[in-house]
Amino acid sequence: MRGHMGWERPIQGFFKVNCDGAVNQEDGKARAGGLLRDDQGRSVWGVVANLGECPPLTAGL
Repeated sequence: MRGHMGWERPIQGFFKVNCDGAVNQEDGKARAGGLLRDDQGRSVWGVVANLGECPPLTAGL
């Protein structure tokens, strides 16, 4: 499946949050992060977290 992969800016005056997570297959530990950007693509706020052991779907939420 091919298609547009990339960030699309929000409506002017709004912000957009992108987040994702991953699980290390060797130790089962999950990590997640998120980024808040304005309508110009500038980073406003970011966060990362160690989640401990959890399923991959949970880490991605």
